[in-house]
Amino acid sequence: MDKNYTNTHKTYEESIMLVKAQSFEHAYSIAEKKAKDEEHDYLNPYEETVEWKYVDALDCFHLFDETLKTGTELYSRFFRVPKDVPREKVITLYYPETVEEDEVDKNFILRYRDFNARPNST
Repeated sequence: MDKNYTNTHKTYEESIMLVKAQSFEHAYSIAEKKAKDEEHDYLNPYEETVEWKYVDALDCFHLFDETLKTGTELYSRFFRVPKDVPREKVITLYYPETVEEDEVDKNFILRYRDFNARPNST
């Protein structure tokens, strides 16, 4: 084990995919099948089994743009929080993977092969 190893958390991926479908139900069906097709297991650098499993489809949105181009919005969501909650607190609550020692790590990049290595870490 190295200094980056921790066994205290689970990681979930929020994946956003574009699906061409005839209805919301059809879109959910296509997305669920695609996600289940991507399920697999592998050994991480610490010889632990990592399982990629489909959990649930949470949202489905209609795209209003006729063509996909730079700037086409694929996904958005709203956060309803009390007015007195500072912006940094909202980020740490909804995006905890960006938090390092109670501060937002704006350089955080999750990598496939080197997922434990963080820029600017000591």
